[in-house]
Amino acid sequence: MKISTSNHNKFGLIFVVITTNTKSLTMNKLIKSTILALAVLLGGMAYSQEPGHHTVKPAEFKALVDGGKGIVIDVRTSGEFAKGTIKGAVNYDYFKALKTEMDKLDKSKTYLIFDHTGTRGPKAMAMMKDKGFKTIYLLQGGYSAYKSMK
Repeated sequence: MKISTSNHNKFGLIFVVITTNTKSLTMNKLIKSTILALAVLLGGMAYSQEPGHHTVKPAEFKALVDGGKGIVIDVRTSGEFAKGTIKGAVNYDYFKALKTEMDKLDKSKTYLIFDHTGTRGPKAMAMMKDKGFKTIYLLQGGYSAYKSMK
């Protein structure tokens, strides 16, 4: 079996082509191979740190944090932060500190931001986007979703 990718088209789309000897490959193996190829392709896209503003699920966010792929910012209050946070996070309270601290941050770096349940985080991301930050990942569902992840 041979798996190849191509992005030579006018739309910039990536195509995955699986070629095989169909006599020696069962349908079950073909399905598993296709799923594996798609997982590799999509996984690479998820962690490519493309410039932009992305909302990611807790598992993806954890992988970015664990991989040291950005500066982790907790936009919850200092009281919420004191009760627990994600390793390595700095606390810039959305209501008090984020606006002033944001001006001190390097806009070209990657930021991983989260709130408690997903209310303040999108507002923080929009504010950072408006200020010219290039790459931001927002934790979907906030810290509560991250904590409940199994």
